[in-house]
Amino acid sequence: MRTKCISRELTEEQRLLFKVPALFRTKHQILIGQEYLVLGISFAVSSSVYGTTALLQIVNDAGYCLFIPAALFEIVDSRCSSFWEARFHEDGAVTMWPSEFYEPYFHDDLSNGDPEARKIFESVLTKMKSEF
Repeated sequence: MRTKCISRELTEEQRLLFKVPALFRTKHQILIGQEYLVLGISFAVSSSVYGTTALLQIVNDAGYCLFIPAALFEIVDSRCSSFWEARFHEDGAVTMWPSEFYEPYFHDDLSNGDPEARKIFESVLTKMKSEF
């Protein structure tokens, strides 16, 4: 799936609709008009950070793999990745990620600069880019 950024931050109406906590007012490091490869999708339910909404996992303009509200994008290529695996979670959330991303603490390790996690991430990124 590929998307195009239409906004860098949620509107007040979106924040209310998604029940985003008052402290969460992020202006994301993404460019309006820029296309992004979607690495995964998460459907959050009553998240303490995001509220209840769909989140797209992308590489932002600073090079970080992050979850960003789907409302900030429009879809330009709706094909789902053949590498996505769907899972239900006890809290009611649903995720569709590459299987490698489900390894315990994968996202934490990636954020902390773990070389093995980075190697796995780069491999997944290369595979997914070849699909689109």
